[in-house]
Amino acid sequence: MLAKDYSTWPDLPLLPLSKNYIVIKCINTDIVKSELHTKSREIIKRILAYWINTTNDKINLVETRYGPSWEGNINDEPFHFSISYSNQIIWIAIGRDVEIGIDACTINNFSELKDVSRLYFDEETYSSIVKSSTPGYDFAKAWSKLEAVSKLKKSNLVEFKPDRKNQILKDSLKTNLFLDNEHIVTVAFEQRT
Repeated sequence: MLAKDYSTWPDLPLLPLSKNYIVIKCINTDIVKSELHTKSREIIKRILAYWINTTNDKINLVETRYGPSWEGNINDEPFHFSISYSNQIIWIAIGRDVEIGIDACTINNFSELKDVSRLYFDEETYSSIVKSSTPGYDFAKAWSKLEAVSKLKKSNLVEFKPDRKNQILKDSLKTNLFLDNEHIVTVAFEQRT
């Protein structure tokens, strides 16, 4: 199941309604990994230019330690961006007057799955992953939520810190989860007040 506000690049998405977001998927089989960062910014600039009927060179994105930022707005509403890379796919979430975080995680039963789960998740989440008949799926679901919420909150992931471990997953934030064959993608969002 895909999010209803989902488009595949190079289709240009419609401007989201106020207090909503969209997700753009861009498959880049011809781009090397080192170019994904630049390509994601080009896509954001192209979409914003389309929405405000201008050219890409008129859109000035500012790099922050949390990703690109745009000082412009549409109808006095700011836009927020979050980007995730998985294999050769770029996932971009654009929030209209909505803080946003996105993460895509490949569903995979990798050899360190239990160790990583023990380091980053609370006992309940860890136990459900290791006892699951589909541990790769359950890990990807928990990891993508952890990463998306961390991006939304602009916080770093911390290994095995008992007082904070998995607290971020207990926050009462809204998240949407969807599947795309081999990925789980989570979007965490919070309306601005």
